[in-house]
Amino acid sequence: MMASIQKSIYNCDKIVLHVNLLSHLVSTHSVIMDFPPLSSKSFDEENLLHSKRSGLKILKNLAVLCISTLLLFTAYDALTMLQSTMNRKGGIGVISQATLYACFCISAILLPKLIIGKFGSKRTAVLGMFCYVPYIAYNYYPHLSLMIPSSFIAGLAGPWLWASYGVYLNGISVLYSDYLESKKEETTAKSKLIEKGKTVAVYDKIPKPEYQVSNVTKDSEDKYYEIEGTSTPPSCEYAKVIACNESSETISGSDKHSKKSHQKIKKDTAIEKSHLRTHNSQITKEKNYQKSNENIFSRYTEDNESNILIPSKGIILLASTTANFFGFHGMAHLTSHIWSSLLSYYILKTDIIREEFSNSSCYCGAHFCNVASDCFEYNAGGPSLNTRYFLTTTCVCVSLFSILIAAVFLDPLEQEKEFYFSFINMKATYEILKRKEMLFLVPLSIHSGLVQAFYVGDFNKSYVACAWGTYHVGLVALCYGIVCGISSVLSGWIVRHVGRRPVFTTAAIVNAISFAYLLVWTPHSNSPKMFFFAAGLWGIHVGIIWSQLRALYGVFFKSDEEAAFSAFHMWAAVGMCVSFGYSNFFCTSIKIYVMLAVSVLGFTGYFIAEATHCKK
Repeated sequence: MMASIQKSIYNCDKIVLHVNLLSHLVSTHSVIMDFPPLSSKSFDEENLLHSKRSGLKILKNLAVLCISTLLLFTAYDALTMLQSTMNRKGGIGVISQATLYACFCISAILLPKLIIGKFGSKRTAVLGMFCYVPYIAYNYYPHLSLMIPSSFIAGLAGPWLWASYGVYLNGISVLYSDYLESKKEETTAKSKLIEKGKTVAVYDKIPKPEYQVSNVTKDSEDKYYEIEGTSTPPSCEYAKVIACNESSETISGSDKHSKKSHQKIKKDTAIEKSHLRTHNSQITKEKNYQKSNENIFSRYTEDNESNILIPSKGIILLASTTANFFGFHGMAHLTSHIWSSLLSYYILKTDIIREEFSNSSCYCGAHFCNVASDCFEYNAGGPSLNTRYFLTTTCVCVSLFSILIAAVFLDPLEQEKEFYFSFINMKATYEILKRKEMLFLVPLSIHSGLVQAFYVGDFNKSYVACAWGTYHVGLVALCYGIVCGISSVLSGWIVRHVGRRPVFTTAAIVNAISFAYLLVWTPHSNSPKMFFFAAGLWGIHVGIIWSQLRALYGVFFKSDEEAAFSAFHMWAAVGMCVSFGYSNFFCTSIKIYVMLAVSVLGFTGYFIAEATHCKK
């Protein structure tokens, strides 16, 4: 009789134990999000279908961003490449460019973080693209009263545009690396389940937590398999693996056993609440899908043993994904030189009646010193009014089409930032300039602006237009754009396999060869292949630096990416402003020596910054 009563009491305690455990789990997870009903679909149907859609959506947004960037800068570069020749009267072309990049520097310090925080990366990008249209349109009538104000507007908008590009690329890089990691872990989890014969239940649209809690009993074992990293989009899936032992041991217990069980529940409740507090705090800090630059760890618990932290490969995957995405976007931006060059070449060619060039009295190449001569005026003559109007109209239409594509097809990042005006936001770019890695990267960032401005303002005028004619500027720039795009995309692939240092070392070597070649080469219209060779060398260097230096900023300063990208473009704009500013006052050889000195400082600073970052 007593045995029967004890057994009944034990069964009641057992029921209470499981009810408390169940209610505890439900109340705990309801803090984050209510569970939707269990899906009746299989693991493959539910997870793989969602994974494919998520991956394709991310790649679609990358493609839209690249296409809109390509079209905008096709229109912009078609006229920018000709500023030093088509608008050389009174120095209007280079003065407007210098004004644009001077405003770029001021805006980069104060505005991008503020604007992106207010409008988000997509709206900021569309607004910035629209601000380039007046500068393109005012080439109908290039006068200082029109070109300077339009340069001012484009210069202010430039940092918003490029910072929003960087933030958006960083965001989708994080999402895509999460997607790749989830595919890998889903495959691994599925194979383990098939081996052990476990049942899989899929919960739809539950955010993946930062932690993992295991409540292990003799009757059941619950584990959560999550992707390493931070929060993911609300559309992700979350698999809960339940292993049920069909033959559970018969337990003979008493009140003592019941007390121990209740103590265990109380202890587990405290542990899980602690984890929840940590998780909710982490969501608040990183709700914009930003990942910490520190090592990521995965945690597991087995048979009530102590938790063990295992280093993850998530950082490596994220770095390679970021390099690839920035490489593709860099390719889109730099290959705009191809289409802008073709556009300007075939339109300007309609003005040419005879292809005769005079080189007898011209000092072209490194010896060019902005001295007017009959030879230069003959070779570098500007287009007719009809040709100017046709070229400008075409560029305006292409730029408006690029804005339409971005506004309609680009998805905003699913993030909501609480905006408030604060001088702390405006000082963010200034504060990040004090960081050690940033100080070491400043010379190379300035150098990236110097080399691009030199090609636009000096190479086209001193080498191509002077010796071979203005309308060949577009043809030579075609080669430059192709090589820029190829080197940009290949550099991202190489970084993924061998790391950043070999890529930047290659860029430094090519850079030195380019400077040496431009110093000793005397351009002549009888040897046109040499123009393409020089442009190709320059394109290799620019393609690597422009894409991978931006990706490097995204990796080094991920905790404050808006300010970091603004700082990069500010220093690049300083280089461009200086180059355009002294373009009409020094000989080409002096400009090459200045770039050589800055590049030596820049690459030295990069290797020091890389070593400093690795030590952390």
